[in-house]
Amino acid sequence: MLLQSGVDFSSKNMISKLAKVDCLFIEDLGVGALSDKLLAQAGLFFSLMDKRHNKTCTIISTQFGFDDWGEYFKDSHLTAALIDRLTVNCIVFDMQKCKSIRNKNITFGTVK
Repeated sequence: MLLQSGVDFSSKNMISKLAKVDCLFIEDLGVGALSDKLLAQAGLFFSLMDKRHNKTCTIISTQFGFDDWGEYFKDSHLTAALIDRLTVNCIVFDMQKCKSIRNKNITFGTVK
């Protein structure tokens, strides 16, 4: 939604709407590469997080550690400011050593 709003120039309205949501859940941040409009996309995300900063609940799931965010967003200053805002009043769950609870029904066979 947010990235699409950048295309049709309604991003200011979309950021205002998303900034007011009681609890915003951003799932799998970093899955899929950002497009050529990287700075615009990263900037929109930063603007949204800045508006929500210390006002409402935001939950972000990602497979990246904070050290990897700079590579994803391709802007070390924006990344540092983003992480600074997100971690001021937060709880970080490091699930790296947890086992998956997903059922693994894998069947291997041959194609004839």
